[in-house]
Amino acid sequence: MAINTATSSIIVSKIEEISKKYRVNLDPSIKEVKSSTILQIWLVVFAVMTLILYKSKVIIAHFPDTYESCLNITLLTIFISAIDILRDTGLAIFIINEKTSKKENA
Repeated sequence: MAINTATSSIIVSKIEEISKKYRVNLDPSIKEVKSSTILQIWLVVFAVMTLILYKSKVIIAHFPDTYESCLNITLLTIFISAIDILRDTGLAIFIINEKTSKKENA
């Protein structure tokens, strides 16, 4: 999340620079970066909650056969979502870099 937050701030600053330079409204893009950051925070919260439930004696008592599989699937889903957000952010950096270098060379 720390890497993605730093990358997101670079993306936002570059979006603002492009917006001013070419006089286009890129507010929806900035809102998407913000929602991505909020989603990452929620993923961390859900991961912590899942890890707390992992050691819960109440959960183990009520679901002795399935609790571990369900919580592992939940953690795997959180991990895949976090990796997808990281991929999306990395892709945005490459797209911005490609577009700005084309504009500067034109």
